[in-house]
Amino acid sequence: MIGPGKNTMKWYAPLYILVSSVFLISCQDRPTEIDIDFKPTGKLKVGFTDTITVNAYTYTLDSVRSDEPELILLGMLQDPVVGTSKASFLTQFRLPDKFFPGEDPQADSLILYLEKVYSYGDSNATMNLEVRESFKRIYYDSTYYSNLNVTDSLGTTILGSTQVSITDTIIEIRLDPELGNKLLADTMALVDQAYFLNYFKGLHVSVESITGQGIHLTLNLISTLSRLNLFYHNTTDTLDFNYIINTSTARVGFFEHDYSTADPALAINHLDDHVQDSVVYVQGMGGVYTKIEFPFLDNWIDSMPLAMNHFEMVFPLSEDDPTTEAYPYASSYGLYTMDEFGTFQRIYDSYYGQSYFGGIVENDSIVTFSITTHIQNYLEREIDNADLYFFVSNQNRTPNRSIFTTRIHQNNQMRVRFTYTNIRE
Repeated sequence: MIGPGKNTMKWYAPLYILVSSVFLISCQDRPTEIDIDFKPTGKLKVGFTDTITVNAYTYTLDSVRSDEPELILLGMLQDPVVGTSKASFLTQFRLPDKFFPGEDPQADSLILYLEKVYSYGDSNATMNLEVRESFKRIYYDSTYYSNLNVTDSLGTTILGSTQVSITDTIIEIRLDPELGNKLLADTMALVDQAYFLNYFKGLHVSVESITGQGIHLTLNLISTLSRLNLFYHNTTDTLDFNYIINTSTARVGFFEHDYSTADPALAINHLDDHVQDSVVYVQGMGGVYTKIEFPFLDNWIDSMPLAMNHFEMVFPLSEDDPTTEAYPYASSYGLYTMDEFGTFQRIYDSYYGQSYFGGIVENDSIVTFSITTHIQNYLEREIDNADLYFFVSNQNRTPNRSIFTTRIHQNNQMRVRFTYTNIRE
């Protein structure tokens, strides 16, 4: 670690640097204040360092919010690095309009269609899906998390099952026609939306078993291709009717993780123990994340005021991961802080937009973040803690995981790049 006054490089610039420094920090929330009577006695000192100590540790996440995602996950995957992960979901259905099935309607068949938009996992694997009815209602305006236990509210009867592979684009699950007859039996449930939502509380879709290493499927439930299609006949005709899933439909994703099933040669060595390894891990669907600490950042407070020209974090993807071809790393990431209630919150820099903040994999090798305002706010004691938390973006619909080097890795370590202007008299 090199503290103030021991920079890896420093140089002197003419007075106009002050103007550019003030301009660079003017977009920040609380920039360093310069007294109007400030008169530098000499040339301004501009410095750079990339040796500020950064510590990183891998932790497990309890859950993530998972209600009404744009896309939803379904699958089971045996990953040699992070073990077994499972994703299931519960969704309601809605009447698109009042339903008048005619005289003496009888169900002929009932089919659940699900549109797949993305696959992750073993290209040769298959998995067997199961569908059960839910007998406890979920609500669109309520908040639900991925660790919600709905086991006790599901029917014991398997209404339908099917086998899917990674090449399937539309999943078709034939359900017991008796559920169709239930939907036709109550005349109020045919014409009143609120009554229908209480009468038929939805379906739970899960994975019974897998072949190979398994698959995670990303589904678009609110697509017009995803629906519950009832085929029926009455005394005069044979017809069908679609129960829909739209943006007003309550739906929740559920995630489970078992890290003990990972390959011992590739498994995470230090998890939840605050011991720094040469690599750290991040994972979607409420899996693992990385905590970032700056143990010697306080040493810079004595050098305040500083103009924070740029403070950038660099996360190199590990080149030692032999599994990236089969398990591609995530493409997008986020950095968060934690409030006094233990809730993760976006850091201020993220509100400047992705083009400034970063978080996208560059050249298949690194992820960078600009966190200038966050660090400046800490050094000015506007915030009490500079610790950061590194996640895969879109936790409730991203199954991918990634491995990054830490500062104790033998090469291409996690690091910061800090450029500043010392504006002390």
